Amino acid sequence: QARLLDGVPMARRAAEPLLAAAHEVIVVIGAHGAQVKAALHDLPCAFVVNPRPEDGMFSSVQIGCAAVPAGEAALLCPCDCPGVQPQTIRLIAARLAAEPRKIVIPQHGGRRGHPVGLPAWLIAYVARLPPDTPGLRSLWQAFADRITLVDTQDAAILRDLDTPEDARRFCLASK
Repeated sequence: QARLLDGVPMARRAAEPLLAAAHEVIVVIGAHGAQVKAALHDLPCAFVVNPRPEDGMFSSVQIGCAAVPAGEAALLCPCDCPGVQPQTIRLIAARLAAEPRKIVIPQHGGRRGHPVGLPAWLIAYVARLPPDTPGLRSLWQAFADRITLVDTQDAAILRDLDTPEDARRFCLASK
């Protein structure tokens, strides 16, 4: 069953702002793929399947990176980070376009969040990494000199709704 936020599937709340900011959306689906596809059925999203979601989130990142056309940059946004404003997404995309060799990470109040702008070189690199790579944070350390931080007033970049309690707090705060 899809996790709902005030009756709206969380995956939809993550996808709609990306689409509103005029971005193509590639959705990596795994164990709950049918529910995610159903939640997004009327949106122009592309779907790719992670055949081994039990390998963790980085495996989904790799599958998503492999689906990005060669030579293109992309924004990465987990579905548990809903409600980022379209203007924030446009700001990150614009910075990525202006600095195509940089990793663009939004920050709010000094804390980093999502979506992250991945340059084309990093997308190709991530797609080739071994499956036991510890995750993107390890890459942020390795490529610290290639990161550009973008300040934003959008606190939604910091959302990480991993538990039902996180979702309840989100719903209460949005009322």
